[in-house]
Amino acid sequence: MSVVSEITHDQLRRLASKGMREDGRAFDQARKLTVERGILEMAEGSARVRLGETDVLVGVKIDVGTPFPDRPNEGILLTGAELRPIAHADFEAGPPSEDAVELARVVDRGIRESGMLDLKLLVAAPGLKAYIVHVDVQPLDHFGNLFDAANVGAVAALHCATVPAKRFGLGDDFPMPIAESPISTTFVKIGGHVMLDPTLKEEMVADARLTVTTDSKGDIRAKWGIHFRRSQGLRPTGAPQGRRSEGAGARLRRFHDARHQEGRHCWQIRTPLRGQDTQATG
Repeated sequence: MSVVSEITHDQLRRLASKGMREDGRAFDQARKLTVERGILEMAEGSARVRLGETDVLVGVKIDVGTPFPDRPNEGILLTGAELRPIAHADFEAGPPSEDAVELARVVDRGIRESGMLDLKLLVAAPGLKAYIVHVDVQPLDHFGNLFDAANVGAVAALHCATVPAKRFGLGDDFPMPIAESPISTTFVKIGGHVMLDPTLKEEMVADARLTVTTDSKGDIRAKWGIHFRRSQGLRPTGAPQGRRSEGAGARLRRFHDARHQEGRHCWQIRTPLRGQDTQATG
């Protein structure tokens, strides 16, 4: 750890011990969220999300291929992420890094485990032809909590996506079959304090990080956690899927309700107005 990061580490921990954060937010307060949909003309669906200063672009492209042998009656979801130096100096060009794979995996699990897409409606010919939905996540500026920004971007992009059946000679185009709207919530633990929607500095000094994805009923559908240092209290694997975690408590419940209310504004309208469909929430 460098001298600068040692200073930052001590400063953030001192603030936390006083119930404070560097940007003035409460521990359970998220940054401002802004969503623009339908901004990529060549994509089947797209969204740009700003969470504070974090800026993420998500695009959806759809191909046709052969369904997996063990799932002949389902379409295919593939999620990828690319972390380029344009977003942060620590990112490097080249093959996907471990952080990029982790980001894609967390977003993918939230979509998949919540049952957001009705994959059975994405099959043109059972066992022969299925639609392949590519969700591509591209951070533009990384100032912390790429997980939640990418989740909102992916959900918004899928909500405004159109399946181009006519392009492949498979009938008329139709809206992406949406069955659920998952929301991810990311926390970090610094000392004995749990904070919602961490900044990059908070992530860098955190003892642990936990991302929980809930469905529209508030039930946990996916979770991903990691301990950066030895600490007590935050156990990412302690809550079974399908039930609300007692450890998440009222904070997760309040944030889930707020995020889903925001979501209704961000992705309820199915037809995007390219370059003009913007929703901001504070």
